[in-house]
Amino acid sequence: MKKTPILFSASMIVLLAGHADCVIAQRAPAPNPLAPFSFLAGSCWQGRFPRRQSTDEHCFEWLYDGKFLRDRHTVRGESKPYGGETTYAWNAKLNRIVYWYIALDGSFSTGNADARDGAIVFPESYVSASGTRELLNTWRRTGPDTYNIRVVEKTPAGEKELWSMEMRRTRQYR
Repeated sequence: MKKTPILFSASMIVLLAGHADCVIAQRAPAPNPLAPFSFLAGSCWQGRFPRRQSTDEHCFEWLYDGKFLRDRHTVRGESKPYGGETTYAWNAKLNRIVYWYIALDGSFSTGNADARDGAIVFPESYVSASGTRELLNTWRRTGPDTYNIRVVEKTPAGEKELWSMEMRRTRQYR
């Protein structure tokens, strides 16, 4: 009778060893296609608009185990409140990052983002009550706690820079 528990334990070791091989054989998770945004996640960033007293704050957080990234932003110092929210996602069918932006004033935009030349580039069709504008937003990291935003409008006459600002990490977010 005493040998049975010993044989049972040896069987358990063989069984566990078999499962350990299975665990070791599992593939590593695929790289996150939203990785270009990873330096932003978990923090709030703030910048001052040029030639104005208003500031823009963006707070980023991962959603659903990193499958989506949320960006909540608030402009302070304007005559009326302004803010919005963007959700970024990987679209496997298009093989690119896509986003949806909605704003307090009812405006919205959708588009895609491309990581290239050390920057994140957003070609954007911005729809508001006054019409549609074709914009090109470029975010470029400039340091461990800073990045630059540059917004250019595409018109029939060519490209025109609307503004640029330096964003600074101000605090942790969630």
